[in-house]
Amino acid sequence: MMRLMRLLFSVIIIGSVEVVADPEVCDVGDLGGIGDMLHWEIVEAYKCEEIDGPRPIHNESTWAYLRGVYVGTVGLEKSTLSADRFASGFQIPFHVEWWPEVGRTVYADADIQKGSVILDSELQNAKFQTGNDFRRFLAALPTDLACDVLMWAYVEEHGASLKIAVDLDEGSFLNSYETPNAQLSSIDGETTFLYYAIEDIDAGEEIMIEYGDFAHPKGWENFGL
Repeated sequence: MMRLMRLLFSVIIIGSVEVVADPEVCDVGDLGGIGDMLHWEIVEAYKCEEIDGPRPIHNESTWAYLRGVYVGTVGLEKSTLSADRFASGFQIPFHVEWWPEVGRTVYADADIQKGSVILDSELQNAKFQTGNDFRRFLAALPTDLACDVLMWAYVEEHGASLKIAVDLDEGSFLNSYETPNAQLSSIDGETTFLYYAIEDIDAGEEIMIEYGDFAHPKGWENFGL
């Protein structure tokens, strides 16, 4: 039997587009015709690269919607999200802008001292144990949001295993650079999910990370994606 979930919101706003969801239930059991597709094939099937113009900077309702669909997909017992559906992992004041060269970008709204915690990336980090769970999540979303998830998602080492992961908060808007000003901390050689400033960051400065710190370079093939 296909699992059904009740949505927090029947209507959400994605940029200037109003997305209407069934007010009672959302079917998250169907693979939506992408059950045998690889990651790049899903991108092509959804025509993600044909989406023009500025991408939307999501509001709290959109993030809460994404988190709700995720919980409905994997089940509450397997969810890795915070119980607070409206919480963001950022520990500092910030804002997001869109630029043609790099897309959506996170900027500090206050001076940040070296060593300060910037982001708890585990708070709203959605993990998937199987490739089909990830496909079901994509299939349950409007195409525009599914394309965002395909762009943000990555495979990470989680203990002795690999997991598909995606940050369902503004952490997904952080861009990667060879010379970042923030990086993941480590305790006794083990990487944590806390990003801290590795140099002083001025108000108005972009917060930059390095994707190679957490993303497995050939991880998708382990999930048939």
